[in-house]
Amino acid sequence: MRNSAWLEKGSAATTTILSAGCIALLVTSVGLALQIAREEVRLQMVADLTALSASDSRIGIIAGFPCPNAQEIASVNGANLLSCRIVGGVASVEVGKNHLGLELWAMAEAAPG
Repeated sequence: MRNSAWLEKGSAATTTILSAGCIALLVTSVGLALQIAREEVRLQMVADLTALSASDSRIGIIAGFPCPNAQEIASVNGANLLSCRIVGGVASVEVGKNHLGLELWAMAEAAPG
């Protein structure tokens, strides 16, 4: 007859190490996902601010030209202005940013009320 008691020695340490590794991987992946989501929200706020500055420049509230002002606002906030269009009374902008190897982008439009 075989003695199976020797097979169970040390299995608690292995299980604990594997469990700790799985928990660490889960916490890291959730942290990265939350960081990317936070950066997407921040980029959308930058796009909104950029569109508002372009619209305000178009109607004369802010001195200068709409798209160069939008470029300046985007770069000051850490984003790149990908496109800027003024069609009728609407200023449309698209901003982007490289974050953790991912290309994030956001669009916004603004028009005078």
